[in-house]
Amino acid sequence: MIKAITYMFSMLLMLGLGYYLGYQHLIAQTQTERSSAQTSITEHSLETLSSHPQCNCNSASQFDSAEQASSTGTGYLFIELLKNQRYSEAMELYLAVRNISEQEYKQLRQAFIQHIIQIESIKPVNFSRIHDAIDHYISEIYDDTGVLLLQAQIYVSQGQFYEALNITQQAFSYAYSETEKKRVLAELNLQIQNIDNTLSQNEDWRQLINILYHVQDIGFLEPQVTLRLIELHLHQEEFDTAKLLAEQLANQEEWQQTVEQLLEKYDLLEEENDTPQLASTIKLKKISNQFILPVQFANTPVQLLIDTGASITTISQSFYEQIKTSTPLSFKGTQSFLTANGKVDGAIYQLNSLTIGDYSISNVDVAVLDFPTTSHSSGLLGMNILEQFSFQIDQQAGLLKLEPNR
Repeated sequence: MIKAITYMFSMLLMLGLGYYLGYQHLIAQTQTERSSAQTSITEHSLETLSSHPQCNCNSASQFDSAEQASSTGTGYLFIELLKNQRYSEAMELYLAVRNISEQEYKQLRQAFIQHIIQIESIKPVNFSRIHDAIDHYISEIYDDTGVLLLQAQIYVSQGQFYEALNITQQAFSYAYSETEKKRVLAELNLQIQNIDNTLSQNEDWRQLINILYHVQDIGFLEPQVTLRLIELHLHQEEFDTAKLLAEQLANQEEWQQTVEQLLEKYDLLEEENDTPQLASTIKLKKISNQFILPVQFANTPVQLLIDTGASITTISQSFYEQIKTSTPLSFKGTQSFLTANGKVDGAIYQLNSLTIGDYSISNVDVAVLDFPTTSHSSGLLGMNILEQFSFQIDQQAGLLKLEPNR
């Protein structure tokens, strides 16, 4: 027995030594190959890199850092791992360098950002590869605001606007200095401008309204966003909602004149002393920074968490099992969903009626996913319901105000 254990220990020692010597040989080999490899950054790549202010890549010294990374054995190996999509191994090397050399660590970071931007510059863009690379990165360096903002910008270019805004909110939560917070907010404003331009060109006013409300829901209560919402509601002839928002801005002296000019265009200024009321107001239950809304599936009461980032109303598998015999739900098929835990498959059912406040909606799609419920809610109220209304959440009073879309 002792001989067997001694033999196994010897074998493990030899394997470990062989791996170490092989790794050292690989680095030496890459240093030799470096002289014949073309690793210079093209002028186009530099211009593309400088057009991404969120990367902090717009100084000559930072370009040098990315280029210098390829001049070392470790840096060249890192770049080769990225080129070959061996992202797990690249991140292992990246983390090892971070514990040894801060300067080389920064060079590798710039090389990683350059790698993402180079992929994005090749048409058609391989978005799957970009997100795979960034996901590997932020799974290890989760609070790198520059990389998070780069991913958000890529989501905008894909038209995945909710994902972009949620990533930007995440970046803001990791912005530890005032300078960093200002940088994130500047990027957020640029995102909103790009989203607004895209949806306005397509005259997709309803989606634009919903996205701007989502901006407010995730905590960015900028007056410019409220002003834009007023303009859009006026354009859609949703005057009661526009006046309600106008009242909020009119309390701020610097916005009073602008708001009055907007209302005057639609002959609404003379009614400014009236108190506009939306058709339905629902009391919400506030849990931390989230709001729980009571609805009814046919005759079954359900508590749902309001989630403007969810495209479809969703309940948990366990809750579905509780109500499936008493609630009319018709199976329609399966669909893949992107969640915090990655892609998951869920079943889609059609509910014959859903009641929210004073309104009933027929033939509503509901997704059933396997996720844990809480004592407060059994699922999420998504945009397939909310987009049928002009809605506003009064966070202080804990009220949801609804008006059906015309």
